[in-house]
Amino acid sequence: MGRKIAIGFLLIVTQAVNAGFRVYQAEIDESKWTFEGNPVQCRLQHNIPTYGEAVFFSRASRTPNMSFVLDSKRSRLKTDSLIDVQALAPQWQPGVRARALNDVSAIPGEKTLNVVDEDAWKLLVNLEQGMNPAFSYRAFDDRSDRVSIALSAVNFKMVYENFLDCVEQLLPYDFREIQYTMVHFDFDRSQLSPSDKAKLDVLSEFIKYDPDIQVVLVEGHTDSIAFRRYNKKLGQRRANVVKQYLLEKGVSSQKIMAVSHGERRPLESNHTAEGRAMNRRVFVTLDRRIR
Repeated sequence: MGRKIAIGFLLIVTQAVNAGFRVYQAEIDESKWTFEGNPVQCRLQHNIPTYGEAVFFSRASRTPNMSFVLDSKRSRLKTDSLIDVQALAPQWQPGVRARALNDVSAIPGEKTLNVVDEDAWKLLVNLEQGMNPAFSYRAFDDRSDRVSIALSAVNFKMVYENFLDCVEQLLPYDFREIQYTMVHFDFDRSQLSPSDKAKLDVLSEFIKYDPDIQVVLVEGHTDSIAFRRYNKKLGQRRANVVKQYLLEKGVSSQKIMAVSHGERRPLESNHTAEGRAMNRRVFVTLDRRIR
């Protein structure tokens, strides 16, 4: 059986070469798929020797999402035309024809091709069925060089089930929804209410699993009742209470910075009870590294 698979792979490559393509695809014995995931992001990766890597990923969000990136470590794309996408049938599936998939719009100067949502799922479904999705384009300005990059379905199913399970268990909210979080306090108090703890539970779960979140800034505030020095200390107590709660939930102490602004940065007027209630708060801001 192994000999038949190897012969089938060689036929695919030979056909592409004869058609004038420079072909990149993992051979049978080097085709590997790796999975890593958590409640914030699921990632399925495939290395393409000499060319780069292919990555499927899905992130925590209220709406389902799937993305595919073909990332080259070679020259940047020169073409501004559509890139042809097909699912090639391996030779050990006799009678199965290649399938034309939706073309990809190339962006000159980029090193990656991006496919999202339904088109990305179609690539996964074809891999699941043992097909080899392939991307073909002309590499240089003079259009003299044609390139074909194919994903290998060999060993794909070994980790695909784990990837699907991970996607199903992603958190139902995204970074933008929790980037700024506010909790409020009673007059002259620094105790968290049950509803505030629920907000911080959501926040802490996301922070723990998102490695791109570098800083968690916790800022304590008060209304203008009492002396400024007292309010400065009260704001710090409130900030420290939130910090301690996040630490107990597993957030790294190295990421959290707790400071107090006292009464100096009101959201609303301190001349009304409603305004003062809004000003008795802790504001949590997440700073995320941009890749």
